[in-house]
Amino acid sequence: MNNRLFFNKISCHILVLASMLLMLFICSSEATENREAVESYIKDISSIITDVDITVRNIGMNTVPVGEGVSRLNKYIEQLDLIVKCPEGLVRQHKMILLSFKKIRMGLLLFSSDTIDISVGLIKNGARLLKHAAKDILEIAKDYDIIKKRDDK
Repeated sequence: MNNRLFFNKISCHILVLASMLLMLFICSSEATENREAVESYIKDISSIITDVDITVRNIGMNTVPVGEGVSRLNKYIEQLDLIVKCPEGLVRQHKMILLSFKKIRMGLLLFSSDTIDISVGLIKNGARLLKHAAKDILEIAKDYDIIKKRDDK
């Protein structure tokens, strides 16, 4: 598989997830304390996910070396651990996002011709985990009426 195509595919998934999280924040209106905490969390996490997407995309386009990308991911993981305050209802999703970043970082660390299968698997697994966390956050945001629920027929 072409490495550039692979990274573009992963970047696209991450960008879609970041956009979903950002839309959750934009669609908000008046809020209670819990709702405000969820909105604040979504705003903070969206910027970090967008930064991760840009980093992975730059690695795929060979504009950023893998080592630099890994150091940036370390910085984003640290931000996620220390800076972002997670509301009680989103602890599980927060841990999933953190784990997905760590899996993507590990995949990048192992990225070589000898371990390509393992690294690609880790990166895909990290992206899949991030997708599940974003879906959970989307459902929680619907429960708090941060975004409007669609009437599915």
